Amino acid sequence: GGTAGGAAAGLAGILDAKLVSGIDYFFQLTDFDMSLKDCDLVITGEGGTDEQTLNGKGPFGVACRARNLGIPVICLSGKVPWKEVKGLSEYFDALIPIGNEPLQMEESFALTQDNLIRTGMLVGKLLALGEFKRT
Repeated sequence: GGTAGGAAAGLAGILDAKLVSGIDYFFQLTDFDMSLKDCDLVITGEGGTDEQTLNGKGPFGVACRARNLGIPVICLSGKVPWKEVKGLSEYFDALIPIGNEPLQMEESFALTQDNLIRTGMLVGKLLALGEFKRT
């Protein structure tokens, strides 16, 4: 439904649109499961990873599919909770925040590209230290 379901609900009520799970529909359109068969590691992400992630958000769907095949999952996120959220560690092997220091929201958004590049480099360095291979 996206947009907290508001747009989808309106379309369903006015235009008799069919409501489907967004992530499942995406998986179907992209033949996602076939792509996973060649993976040793999955990296996914979102703006903020928290208990809401476990309610069907995209990264949760990705993690579920990967876990069913025994593939480890790393989640990169603009915001990761300080305290462990029950359930997240069952689906994500690592939750990695892309920001480092406390910033105002505007400054954080302005640094998104730099933070993603730096975090991607860090993940690459970690992967170079060892292999993520399925057993």
